[in-house]
Amino acid sequence: MSLHPQHRNTTDFAPQILANVSSSSKTSKVARKWHYLLSDTLRFSDTQIHGIRIQKPAKDMVFDYCVKIVSQQQVDTLYIEQHSFTASELFNLTMLCKNKRVNLVHLTKTPQIKTNNVVYGPW
Repeated sequence: MSLHPQHRNTTDFAPQILANVSSSSKTSKVARKWHYLLSDTLRFSDTQIHGIRIQKPAKDMVFDYCVKIVSQQQVDTLYIEQHSFTASELFNLTMLCKNKRVNLVHLTKTPQIKTNNVVYGPW
């Protein structure tokens, strides 16, 4: 699975796995589940068949969207781009994801670190 920026000037993203359910503990009887992405600037690659991208809602509605998506039990992984949950929201969402066997990944922008240790040459 790969995520691609929609805009060229988007910086790199660092995933932070908040709730991880190993694939060996998941039941194999369930039909293929979906990968959801709540994002403003990222999208799934064209090869991602079971991926659904949803435009990230207003900041005060993100938690409610996440709870509704996870509660439907049709999601395997929920990716959330650049969002700050309150401590109680994060705890509740993490526990819900663990109970529903959903992987929760928070994608945050990493700062661009400028270093002068790169060597350029004609070789």
